[in-house]
Amino acid sequence: MFLKMFLKRMSLRKKKSSPLGRIEPNFNKKRYRCPFYGFSRLFGGLFPDQGGNQCPLCTDSFSPCRMERINQIPDWENCPFNSEKNKEGIKAVIASCRIAPQEFKPKRLSFKDWMGYVMSESVERPDINNRS
Repeated sequence: MFLKMFLKRMSLRKKKSSPLGRIEPNFNKKRYRCPFYGFSRLFGGLFPDQGGNQCPLCTDSFSPCRMERINQIPDWENCPFNSEKNKEGIKAVIASCRIAPQEFKPKRLSFKDWMGYVMSESVERPDINNRS
């Protein structure tokens, strides 16, 4: 009996997934096209959302996004950290770390799922004309 109920619940969960096979947030939050923007890094491979412009790839205790520091729009495709030199380290983060974005609480996502989500065209972006 228990096994039947468990399997039924699992099949219902699969049906609730989005038509694109993506993860769905609890609410919409504007995000830049960077999976690291606004997160800090904790020991154990967790990246909690800190709600600001922090970059967990910077080695300083607190470091804002390097692209913002030079008045550019944060974008992973153009980020100085997204380089051949850092390729293996980034692969390791994607493969083994978890991330806790505010819009998915209480869930923690695999970094791979988060990266697919935040880099997709369906995520609303901040208004670049209202930057200070």
